[in-house]
Amino acid sequence: MIKIKSISKRYANNIALNNININIAKNTIVGLLGQNGAGKTTLLDIITGCTIPDSGDVIVNNISLKNNPNEVKKLIAYVPEKPPLYYDLTVLEYLNFVGNLKQIIKSDLLEHINEIIKLTGLVTVKERLIGNLSKGFKQRLGIAQALIGNSPILIFDEPTVGLDPKHMIEVMSLIKKLSNNHTIIISSHRLYEIQELCSDYIILHKGEVATTGKINGDLNNSLQVEIIVDKNNKHIIDNIKTLFFVKKIEDTPIFFANENMLKITVHTIGEPLPEKEIYSLLSCLNVIIYSLKRREKSLEQIFLNITA
Repeated sequence: MIKIKSISKRYANNIALNNININIAKNTIVGLLGQNGAGKTTLLDIITGCTIPDSGDVIVNNISLKNNPNEVKKLIAYVPEKPPLYYDLTVLEYLNFVGNLKQIIKSDLLEHINEIIKLTGLVTVKERLIGNLSKGFKQRLGIAQALIGNSPILIFDEPTVGLDPKHMIEVMSLIKKLSNNHTIIISSHRLYEIQELCSDYIILHKGEVATTGKINGDLNNSLQVEIIVDKNNKHIIDNIKTLFFVKKIEDTPIFFANENMLKITVHTIGEPLPEKEIYSLLSCLNVIIYSLKRREKSLEQIFLNITA
């Protein structure tokens, strides 16, 4: 659906993006993460055609942004953190205005707008002035204007910033629903939001792709088990290694319960209950276990490991 090929961008002596290569599949929700200055905004500006890269290209549905910018822009809709709304217009008037800008056929426009108003939950406020809407409804309207024209790709920049918990949940639910028929890119500093909404993630660091992955595959399928045993039990590491789901083992001497102990961290993959299997093994070996904890890998851990 979207191929970002060897994109680089420099501002004077500052390298904003350095040889970015990313593939984004159709109907996925991709979270774009990174510290301030990592290159997220520059990358989104390039994808939407607002900024021209120094090198590289963006291919959308086999169409080159470099060679056919207007065609690619028709395929992408953008929802900024603060949508460009006109407070002296009603919801209907504003969406009609956006439809005219996008050159939607007039005979189809009203039906199109009504479908979008229903989808985004704006039916009860469609005649209301935008200036009198709550922040949650304004954010919904920002999404609604992006849906005018049926662009298959939606890009969101901090979609829930400033929303109360109720409106935040509603907006996240709407974005999830839209993924059935759209490819979605979300730039956000809220890691839990990305982990909740997205199927894939991309982490930029200092203008480069630090890592990419799948939320379900990488996070839910990769667990750690932390064990604390007597310091003289280091030999059990060889026994633990025989378990099929063990990926890596780390051991660290620690001081625990006023004693010198050994902390063993077992990195696992492909087993939903690794702590149960490890406990069974150590019980058979008559090892006294002082602590055994399951630790699920989180997006926050990955992000902090990269940006620390």
